[in-house]
Amino acid sequence: MKNMHDKPVPWIVPKLSKPLVDIFIKYGKKVTYKKDSIIIHEKEIMDFLFYIKSGIISQAVVNFSLNKPLAMNIFIPGRMMGYLNFFTGTNSPRRITALDRSEIIILDFDMMECIIDSDMELYKRLVNYCELCDRSELNGMIGLFSMSTEDRLRFLFTNILCAYGYSFDESMDNEWVKVPISIRRDDIIKIIYTSKITLDRLFANWVKSSFLMRDGRHYYIKPANLREIYKWVTAI
Repeated sequence: MKNMHDKPVPWIVPKLSKPLVDIFIKYGKKVTYKKDSIIIHEKEIMDFLFYIKSGIISQAVVNFSLNKPLAMNIFIPGRMMGYLNFFTGTNSPRRITALDRSEIIILDFDMMECIIDSDMELYKRLVNYCELCDRSELNGMIGLFSMSTEDRLRFLFTNILCAYGYSFDESMDNEWVKVPISIRRDDIIKIIYTSKITLDRLFANWVKSSFLMRDGRHYYIKPANLREIYKWVTAI
C-alpha cells in the first residue's frame, strides 16, 4: 500500500490515517496530562498505543551521563505513539513526557491486536505506519549524529515547518514565518543535544543576522536560513 501517509519527516513522525484514528476514537480511553507530566517512565513496560489529540509529547532516550541532557524527539497532534514495540513485544525504554497540556487516547495492545487480526486492510495500514515512524526516527538520528550543532537547530525548525505543511516556496525565503508550535529553550537543548550556553550563542547570532525573531514563547524564522537543510530533508 503506497501513499497512505504523509512522507515521514525526521524527528516528527507522520500523521495517522483516518481508519486507524477511528479505532482510537471508538475503542480508546481519553486521558489528559498536565504540562511536564511523565506519561511513562523508562523503567516501565509500555503495553499500550496512544493517539495525540492535542498538546506536545516528547519521547526521550535515557542518557546516564550526568552532564548531558536527554536526547529526544517530539510528537504533535495527529500522531500515534507506542509503535516501537507493538509488533515485536520487546520493550524500548523511553521516557515519555507531556511538554504541554496534552490530551491523548489510549488503546491497549491486546485490543488493537484483536481489531487488526480480523481486518487485513487495517493490519497493513498499521504495519506501514510503524515502518514510516521507524524511518522518521532513523533519519532524525542521522541528522543528530552527523550535523553540527547549528545545523541541528536548523534541522529542528525545518522539520517542524515540514510537519505542518509549509511549502518552502523560494519567493518567501526572506519573509518572517511563525514556527507553528512553541518549544521551551530547555526542551530545544534536549532535542538537539546541546548546552544552554551553545544554544544561547546560536540564538544571539541568528537574531543579529536577522534570521530569527522571538515573541514570548513563539519563534519567527526566515526560511532562507533553512534552505540547505530543507534540500537534505526532502532528498532522504
